[in-house]
Amino acid sequence: MKFLWTTLHVNNLEASLDFYQNRLGLALDTLYDGPSRMAFLGDGETKVELIEGHADSSRSISLGFLVENLDSWRKTLTDCQPSEIMAPNPELRFCFFVDPDGYLIQLVEIGQND
Repeated sequence: MKFLWTTLHVNNLEASLDFYQNRLGLALDTLYDGPSRMAFLGDGETKVELIEGHADSSRSISLGFLVENLDSWRKTLTDCQPSEIMAPNPELRFCFFVDPDGYLIQLVEIGQND
């Protein structure tokens, strides 16, 4: 068994595509513009699936992304309510922020020395 994608039901597909493509740098893999508008993003096996409509108030999903410079990313995303940087051990640092639909996104930096 392998992880294929995380599905997010979003209110506005264009706003979410703009965020994931232009702010996080995920490549658009597939866009479906039929009765259910949806998109798959990501370069590797694992994808993020965005489906427009039917978004509810439950935002218990968190997506984690590995980054090389957590401080730089946190500065870039200051308008997205970033949390403080947490460092549970010397080899791991991370923070959370909120995407346009209220989902928690975790940015993780591993093994970087300050």
